[in-house]
Amino acid sequence: MNGTEAARLSLRGTVGATMIAHGVKHARSLKGTAGWFSSIGFRKPELQAAASAAGAIGAGTALIAGAVTPLAGAAVVGTMAVAARSVHVRNGFFVTSEGYEYVLDLAAASVALGALVPGVSASIVASDGSRGGPGFVVR
Repeated sequence: MNGTEAARLSLRGTVGATMIAHGVKHARSLKGTAGWFSSIGFRKPELQAAASAAGAIGAGTALIAGAVTPLAGAAVVGTMAVAARSVHVRNGFFVTSEGYEYVLDLAAASVALGALVPGVSASIVASDGSRGGPGFVVR
């Protein structure tokens, strides 16, 4: 594994694990998450809490696996944009004041991940299916 591959893997693993942890936290307390979402003005807080948990876990898992990396990165950017708009922007920049510093960093890292090829160890390549597979193989 070369340095670029290691950097890709490190970034995917860090952002992916962070998103999985975030989603699991929401999932373990869906009722509480929905209540908090309601308190900050979400219109369908139960649905949005469940979607938030599933989206974060799914995006994090996909990033770690290196699967559909641009889509997974976009899902993280969308999640962070909602967080920034609904909570963090009004508090300024620094995370110590509930600002948008952290969500901006996760979004920026996810944009980079979406732009980078996931790497040989996790890339999905098209196949003609001649080996009996579904038309795609993971290598």
